[in-house]
Amino acid sequence: MDVPLGEQRRQNVKVFVVESSEPYCEGEPLLAAESDVGEITAVVEPQALLGGFGGPGYARVALVKSGTDMPRIVVQGFLPIARVRDQDLAALVFQVATLADRLEGRIFGIDRA
Repeated sequence: MDVPLGEQRRQNVKVFVVESSEPYCEGEPLLAAESDVGEITAVVEPQALLGGFGGPGYARVALVKSGTDMPRIVVQGFLPIARVRDQDLAALVFQVATLADRLEGRIFGIDRA
């Protein structure tokens, strides 16, 4: 989905369902939101991925396997699908989009959307 962020910026967020394999989740399906920030390179400092974004939320920064040797930086968030409300989903998608947009600006200096 295309999420408007203000100042004529937008961020693309993919929403999908995954089955959790974490302890105590008992395979409960999770609603996931993910936004691609870009491929990590030697010029990306790990500190840029870790902090300075403030505020509590469900969004997290992760590195995932890509088609090349270098992993991709993504912002992800997960909620138990059985208990999610419309407002929860909207908040999760917005948190993921906002964090991904900030990371793009900090790391690459642009909004690539």
